[in-house]
Amino acid sequence: MLQDVYESKLVAFSPDKEPWMKSKVYMPIGTAYIIGRVYRLVKKGKKANLFQIRWLDSQFQSAVEHISVGVMQLGIKNYIVLTRVKKPDWRLLVRPDPTDEIDFDFEDSDSEEEEVLEPFDPTEALPTSLAEVEAIRSMRFIPSGEVEEPSYLYQHRDG
Repeated sequence: MLQDVYESKLVAFSPDKEPWMKSKVYMPIGTAYIIGRVYRLVKKGKKANLFQIRWLDSQFQSAVEHISVGVMQLGIKNYIVLTRVKKPDWRLLVRPDPTDEIDFDFEDSDSEEEEVLEPFDPTEALPTSLAEVEAIRSMRFIPSGEVEEPSYLYQHRDG
């Protein structure tokens, strides 16, 4: 079914290049691209057979758009072009050189440093109440995002 093929696909559009995007709603974006997820196929009403897009940026989540299959395919192509890596990835750039050997037997008494513990003082105050969190204007939500767990945490024998 057509809906199964395109549902949950990521799309990218620039309000400057798409006449169907309302300029008043997307004015903060300018010529940049906004990324959204294909949500569902509308089956009833005057928007039948149109796909619904929800934007990943919380600032634009209330702006739900309905697009045709052709426009959606263009959005998928835009997203692929935007995410294609043309230059070396940052992980490749910071990877240590395997041919560079370090002499661990070398002892230098001048290089020993005393460990000094200091309390953490964040440069930016973090929100402490629900009202402060809800006042944040724009937040990026990535449903498939994952964070690796720290390797230094204690682990139980059963997993």
